[in-house]
Amino acid sequence: MASSKSYDFVIPRERIAQRPRAFGNQKLLVYHKTTKSIEHTTFEALPELLKPGDLLVLNDTRVVPAQVRLATPHGACTSLLFLDPLREVYENMDIILSSRVPLGTELQLPGGLVFTVEKLVGGDPEVHQGSLKGLNEPLHVFLARIGEMPLPPYVERVPDKEDEASYQTSVATTPGAIAAPTAGLHFYPKLLERLQAAGIEHTCVTLHVGYGTFRSFSSEFVEQHRMDRERYHVSVGTSMKIHQALKENRRVIAVGTTATRVLETIGGTFKNAEALKEPLVGESGIFIYPPYEFKVLSGLFTNFHYPKTSVLTLTAAFCGSREALLDVIYKEAMEKDYLWYSYGDGMLVL
Repeated sequence: MASSKSYDFVIPRERIAQRPRAFGNQKLLVYHKTTKSIEHTTFEALPELLKPGDLLVLNDTRVVPAQVRLATPHGACTSLLFLDPLREVYENMDIILSSRVPLGTELQLPGGLVFTVEKLVGGDPEVHQGSLKGLNEPLHVFLARIGEMPLPPYVERVPDKEDEASYQTSVATTPGAIAAPTAGLHFYPKLLERLQAAGIEHTCVTLHVGYGTFRSFSSEFVEQHRMDRERYHVSVGTSMKIHQALKENRRVIAVGTTATRVLETIGGTFKNAEALKEPLVGESGIFIYPPYEFKVLSGLFTNFHYPKTSVLTLTAAFCGSREALLDVIYKEAMEKDYLWYSYGDGMLVL
């Protein structure tokens, strides 16, 4: 088994992007698996880098502003994050507090709502459960009006108006996530138009990204890690586009690890047109780490990831090994001043 520590490393604080680069300036590292070669460019070069007939698959989930500032702070606790913004039952709700409070504490939220902290579930960061009283509308509607963008913990500032746009992808249409599918942040509308003009199609799946995308391994070995389950939806139209691309031996390239998890969860189903007459709906708990044989993907766009996480092991699996990713690609990315994490630069593996 692989030690979780083998996926650990340190990123200097100044290399952790606090805001995204302007469109047109986002750096792109391209790793070619067959030749084990690396080239450095920008996302603007994609119409020339990719091939006519390639199919890009993005995640169209929309981030819900699920972090709520307390109307009255309780000691050091100033906010809470709802982990399931689509939840319709307001008991036993999973939340993350900005600072721990005693069980039984009633937290005052805007609009006269009260959240009672009832149970410590555990984990890192700590998850609590409790009940919400006074809500007379769907939770995600309340959050859209009151909440803040749930920026990752390594973005060391308070969310602002700029994040309301920059922490959503250009294809974000289906509310439900509490974290952005960040590889998609690089694909702004004019770039997608240029790709389309070059014969490079795109389509979308939906996977509502949860907080597990940031959760570091707590187990001694990678294989002992357990994934959070996340809802997915794939329309008939998208399924048939993927089916046709695979049938014609065209490349299917995932934009991000979340789109990858949907594609690999469904896997061989995309090759059977008879199984694609209805939308594909379910939950994905797939955990990908080396070695892994990918069923659908020919390429992967992704950002530079946090250590000891499932998104890191998935990327390592697609690169071919932990060593290829950490000892070769990440080493060179550090030397070439790439920016890391959600608002950072990106890489393409072909």
